[in-house]
Amino acid sequence: MTHRRWSGWLLVLTIAMSGLAGCGGSEEPSAAPEAAPSENAAADPTAGTATDAAEPAADDAALSTAGDADAATTASANETSAAAGNSVLDLAYLGDQHLVAVIISPQRLLASNFVKPLLELPEAQMGMATVPPALLKAERVVVLAGSSTVAGPEDLVALISFSEPVDQDALITAINDSAPFSLAQRTVGDASVFAPPEGAEGPMLLFRDEKNILLVDSSRTDLKPAAEPATSELSQRLAALTADDLDKDLIVLTELGAEREEIVGQLEGAPIPAMAAGLLSSLQGVTGVHIAIDLDGATPLELHLRGVDEKAGQDLEGTLRGLLAMGQGTLMNQQADIREEEQASFELAMEALKGISIARDVDTVAFSLKRPAGLDAFVENMPQMIAEARAAAEQAKDANSMKFIALAMHNFHDTHGHFPPVASRGEDSKALLSWRVAILPFLEDASLYDIFDQKQAWDGDHNMDLVPHMPMLFGRGGDTPPGESNKEIFVGEGTPFSINGEGPKIADITDGTSNTIMFIEVPDGKTKTWTKPSALRFDPKDPLAVLDEIPGDTVSVAMFDGSTRKLRKDLPADTWRKLIQHQDGEAIDWTEIE
Repeated sequence: MTHRRWSGWLLVLTIAMSGLAGCGGSEEPSAAPEAAPSENAAADPTAGTATDAAEPAADDAALSTAGDADAATTASANETSAAAGNSVLDLAYLGDQHLVAVIISPQRLLASNFVKPLLELPEAQMGMATVPPALLKAERVVVLAGSSTVAGPEDLVALISFSEPVDQDALITAINDSAPFSLAQRTVGDASVFAPPEGAEGPMLLFRDEKNILLVDSSRTDLKPAAEPATSELSQRLAALTADDLDKDLIVLTELGAEREEIVGQLEGAPIPAMAAGLLSSLQGVTGVHIAIDLDGATPLELHLRGVDEKAGQDLEGTLRGLLAMGQGTLMNQQADIREEEQASFELAMEALKGISIARDVDTVAFSLKRPAGLDAFVENMPQMIAEARAAAEQAKDANSMKFIALAMHNFHDTHGHFPPVASRGEDSKALLSWRVAILPFLEDASLYDIFDQKQAWDGDHNMDLVPHMPMLFGRGGDTPPGESNKEIFVGEGTPFSINGEGPKIADITDGTSNTIMFIEVPDGKTKTWTKPSALRFDPKDPLAVLDEIPGDTVSVAMFDGSTRKLRKDLPADTWRKLIQHQDGEAIDWTEIE
């Protein structure tokens, strides 16, 4: 199974979920026929019974473009659905080979109070901007998978239902504009479908009616619904789900059945960490799993694990209770070390653990999480907390980058007897390349250094081609324009670096390497092409002038001893002068600075 085949599946499924719902179709879609109940319908007594207000498996009229073949397929689907009983779900393509069902409610999920704040994050907004305008207009997505799905999607089935008619032409166009292949209408068996070209790997689309789409792998040669309803444990549990049962953001149902022993055998041969060995041992006795997630509900998470027998159920209960006690103990042990900014998260975690309920009924263990009282406020503040955590991580990353550069400067000194000059010089004393290029061999980028033409200026044709290859250390992630550095040194009266000549020696830093700034970070708008000789012009008569255009309250600096600091911009001008000059002989009062 190729990665490309899976990529095609994921791409088409994502776009199909957008459905471009409401963009076309009939204004008055025909009413779907009511599915007939079956006397032989299998029901799961532990999961409830199907409601009378059930949705049909499919409309009895296919889209006009699908022709008579689709009409026949749809009629067959209705017969199969009738045989399956008044199921809320469309089970016409459920087979006994399917072991897992994933049911997603995209519209409900995106509207939840838990998800909405996360959609305000810049990354989420950028992601939403790159997808079709009607993204995730699907009302329900049901994905069915078998044990062979691990190797490839041959048994994978996805059924997507919409609350509004789907614009078929617009959807196919959107897929063809994005996919590595073009879907074209052709006949497979008795069905008219949209499929990749012969030999291409990906899913086929069958418009079952104007609100329902079926996706199956292009390797299938028959798209007829099952002549007889599936009889597996999974089919019985799915058929018994009511509309209330399905009023969740996400549901996962797994029934291993006869495949359980084979799957357990595969797990036994896998390398398992010692800490997970006990959990795996208990899970080997599991034959059924039911997960329900309702992010805005009183019980956001429900988990039901069914063992092969009562002994397996007892083992599962013991394992879950042990894990719960371990989690509570671990949190309590960390309480003394919790920082002030972590207190809200700690209290929420403790409340969540207290709200966990574990109960067993013979072979089945029920695990439920009661909604913590502080969850809504926590989620509302989550974007701010994420932004603060990201800023802290970015600061730590910047500090590490500055330390690596300072270390490279010292390694240059160890090799050449002095720090790098502001610029390398040609025979005519013309400035050629910056100090950043000079330290490349000491940043493990000797191969890049060797490519530079050391006799050519930074803006020569050859050297300009190398600008995009700037090491990430010289920039600041996505904030810095490509090929531009935010690391700058000072030049001017009394500074260690001179616009002409070689770089300073450690012995020249008579004020002390821990008291003298080596380089600083400058903001966007002040960055320079990293290969270009550049520096900040320092004026001892007006030390703050060079800092005026740096936004914020602090400036990140690297000292000549290799340490990094964040210094307040509102330090006295005389203090900044002492930090930038290296031979003024004046003491620095660090208590004033820190």
